[in-house]
Amino acid sequence: MVGPPKSEMAIEILTYLTSTPDAQDTFDGILQWWIVESGRPRHPREVRAAVDELVATGFVLAARGRDQQERYRMNPARRSAARELVDAHRGKGH
Repeated sequence: MVGPPKSEMAIEILTYLTSTPDAQDTFDGILQWWIVESGRPRHPREVRAAVDELVATGFVLAARGRDQQERYRMNPARRSAARELVDAHRGKGH
């Protein structure tokens, strides 16, 4: 496993997941629901890179559903580490 995610978008997704830890959705659902709060424009490539970063760092798990779509959710084993990361990020004035 690699170190913590570094992109702002990854932190934003983790922020959503720490407040909604049972959330699970497809990439399209992430674009539509998980990152709507900040109000800034979302570029699918930026979001894809952040999701891939979170999967690579073990904060997010990916699983293919019966409909063959990939679904993403918080890794319960990394929930407290995610919370610490989000809290530290907020403490930096973000």
